[in-house]
Amino acid sequence: ARVIFYLNRLSTLAKLASKDLDRLSKEEIKSLVIAVERRYSNENSRHDFKVALKKFYQWLHGYEWDSKEYPSMVRWIKTTVRNCKKKLPEEILSEEEVWRMVKAAKNLRDKAFIGVLYESGCRIGEMLSLKLKNVIFDDYGAVIIVHGKTGYRRVRLVASVPHLAVWVSYHPRQDEPEAPLWVSIGTMNHGKGLDYSAARKILRDAARRAGVRKRVNPHALRHARATHLASKLTEAQMCEFFGWTQGSDMPATYVHLSGRDVDKAILSIYGKVVDEREGEEVRVKTCPRCGKENPPDAEYCMRCRMVLDERAAVEAERRERELLELITEDVLERLIEEKIKHVLKECCLNVTQ
Repeated sequence: ARVIFYLNRLSTLAKLASKDLDRLSKEEIKSLVIAVERRYSNENSRHDFKVALKKFYQWLHGYEWDSKEYPSMVRWIKTTVRNCKKKLPEEILSEEEVWRMVKAAKNLRDKAFIGVLYESGCRIGEMLSLKLKNVIFDDYGAVIIVHGKTGYRRVRLVASVPHLAVWVSYHPRQDEPEAPLWVSIGTMNHGKGLDYSAARKILRDAARRAGVRKRVNPHALRHARATHLASKLTEAQMCEFFGWTQGSDMPATYVHLSGRDVDKAILSIYGKVVDEREGEEVRVKTCPRCGKENPPDAEYCMRCRMVLDERAAVEAERRERELLELITEDVLERLIEEKIKHVLKECCLNVTQ
């Protein structure tokens, strides 16, 4: 996924450049960077192109891919995004918006994909590399074994498990432990692993159907999950959950966005006790009739079809009331008369036979 990310941007840079990228001088690279800044007003877009450019010359000149060393011709390019330009809290997807997307998704795979991507907080590359054998169901939900930048890690899932379990049961290659967890279900490439563009399309289609107008891409769900969990986990737990190295400054960014520490301090000045349970994440819906655990977006129990959502219950009651109002005394008499005729006809047929 990361390679495709760089290739897409390098393709655009090649069109903007005066000649082949591997033949550009330092001055020509400067002109190319200026062209990018003039063409793109969004700082995140500018950042992406600059990172791709630096990575290209890092590779071209034989530097270690994961190092922070670059050849002098691109070392001067600044790729840091100022804090003031980072996403505002109102631009971050809310839990309610994510579960609306899950509900609006058009098939079992997409519902599970969106739910797991959000709840796990996985990088998209980690998500797409999951295999069926990496999913372990237990009494509490499920655990996925993720391979990321810091090695393997366990990620606990709860809310997305009902959708995940259904998807696994319908997986076209469910008997193959080594098969990708997320595969194509169409006639083209049936059973083959999804790529980054397919993942992005799943999210964009679901967002459109759910009426979510914020910017939606695979990283947006990880960003949202980190922001939502920052008020509930310690920084060490955040590093473990999201696959950051211990001591990383990433948790501090999300604690800042969540307002956790400042909110508690300000409220304590006024003698207000913060309820730690307030703002808890969306929970699974347990059916009061059969005990089945259902995903947060469920309106009806997946096992016994009992109404779980209050709005759905009100709507069902309204439809029932409208139906009863339509059944007048005349309509009722006509229905009884037709039923009697049908029974008499059946009796006559039985006698003749």
